[in-house]
This record gives sequence, C-alpha cells and structure tokens, in this order.
Amino acid sequence: MAAWASDWISEWRADEWGAAKEFLQVACDDAVPGVVDGLVVLAEAADGDDDLIGSVGAGPLEDLVYYSGNGLRVLDEVERAARRSPAFRAVLRCVALGDDAPQPVAVRLGKLGAMTPKQD
Repeated sequence: MAAWASDWISEWRADEWGAAKEFLQVACDDAVPGVVDGLVVLAEAADGDDDLIGSVGAGPLEDLVYYSGNGLRVLDEVERAARRSPAFRAVLRCVALGDDAPQPVAVRLGKLGAMTPKQD
C-alpha cells in the first residue's frame, strides 16, 4: 500500500491522472473494503505537507464521506481511523460537508474536525 500511496503522491505532484488516482477514485465511489486504511496510509505518507494534506482531505476523503453517498457506510471506520492516526485527523479537518450531509455524518465527523454547515 505504501508503493500505491507514493504513486498517488507522484501523480498529484505532477498534476496527472494515472492509475493510482483512478484506483482511489473508484475505491471511494464504491466504498471498497479497506479504502479507509488506504487513506490512512496516504495521509501518513503526506508527511506533514499541508498542500498534500488538503488535497487528500478535500479530494478523495471528502468524496468517500460526502459526495459518493457512502458516509453512513464508512462512518465508524473513519472515526476509528481518526482516533488512531494524527495524520488522518489532519486530513479529516480538510473535509467540507454540505447542508445535505446525513445528520450522523455531519455531527460525528464535525466532532473530529471536519468542516460542517452551521446548525440552527
């Protein structure tokens, strides 16, 4: 998985769309088992690079928990990952959830640092 993360980062740095990015897009869209673990590896491979952390959070992680509609399916797994990995928590803080995010997703991920819409 580390080699894949390195490939994803290389593609991101080169602003290219390659096999590593395609794989992650499909995995997030389909909530493939193990995708959260892959995102943890990617977050840790970012090694504190703020631009990369922001791209992982506002990109594939946000796609997984919000745009794909898989937030409820992966919520427990995302919470566990955030509790055990400081790098993953940093990436999670770059996720922005919209008004139409399921309430449990917005509340629970908001408590972990995700950007959520203001609640009335």
